[in-house]
Amino acid sequence: MTNTTTYPLTTKPNTSTGDRGAPKLDADLKKQLMKRTPVRTTIIYANAVLIIALGMTALLLDDRGTIDLSWYAKGLTVIMLGLIYAHFTELQHELLHGHAFKSQRLNRVLGFLCGLFMLNSFSHYKYHHLRHHRHLGTALNSEFFNYPEKGINSPLKLLSAALNPGRFIRVGALMIKSLLGTTLKDIQDNKAHTHARQEYCLYFVILSAAIAFTLVTGSMFFIVAWFIPMVLIAEPAHYLIELPEHFGLDAYSEPNFNRNTRSIEASWVARWYTNGNNLHTAHHSLASVPMGHCQALHDCSRAHMEVIEQDYWTFYRKVMSGELKPFNRKSE
Repeated sequence: MTNTTTYPLTTKPNTSTGDRGAPKLDADLKKQLMKRTPVRTTIIYANAVLIIALGMTALLLDDRGTIDLSWYAKGLTVIMLGLIYAHFTELQHELLHGHAFKSQRLNRVLGFLCGLFMLNSFSHYKYHHLRHHRHLGTALNSEFFNYPEKGINSPLKLLSAALNPGRFIRVGALMIKSLLGTTLKDIQDNKAHTHARQEYCLYFVILSAAIAFTLVTGSMFFIVAWFIPMVLIAEPAHYLIELPEHFGLDAYSEPNFNRNTRSIEASWVARWYTNGNNLHTAHHSLASVPMGHCQALHDCSRAHMEVIEQDYWTFYRKVMSGELKPFNRKSE
């Protein structure tokens, strides 16, 4: 038993096996919450693009000798880029739900660009993530980012797990399979399969061009502006964003979102950085609600939620101390 904050239900819960804990909202409120948010998403997307453009421009000018960045300025720029690459994956998440734009083609194009910096196929991610929403709380539940959860009860162990080099090996294999026309066995939908292969092939071409440019010119630009931020900053940052969502909770046989999902009532900086995904219980309870409206949905149904942390530090302190442990599926 942990000290994770819990709140008593204000109404008698439905104990039937079909109950997933979705809030019962007024029809007008539900309609309002489900309205797409194209302006909000465009602003956040443009902001991320601007930060990446500024960071890459500074590193490119330094690489060409036009300006001379100090070592700490370079380091801060690399860290900033890596953090925004992980932030872009959270924007990719909103696009795959169609929260901002009705056009699936536009969502895919923007989602492809979001995923480029961490080599996350939009269509592959979308297929598995929507499947995760359907099967959460059942034995069929799985996630696209199957990050390691065991052996993270110390800062060093947590960092080691967060770096997760195995993901890049897997992505490399997926790119090769896509180029060779080999079936991606974890996608059963033909359209999603075709789209995912196309995206992995394009990622391979872009990555190969960047590597070739580096080898031919001797430039360090792509190494400093893309490869290092992606591997050493973006990957662990995204791990730290994703891990709290269901860690230590029964996401395989407990159908109720209020018990199998965790929300973190974070600072405004963390809310911006995670694009509202910190309120993950609200997101699962009504996935058609845009991330920008998750705070309102959270406020409406907070009293029913059983797993809430006040901030990310509280969660990770409990993980590193061993107070929170991975869920043992053998004990189901």
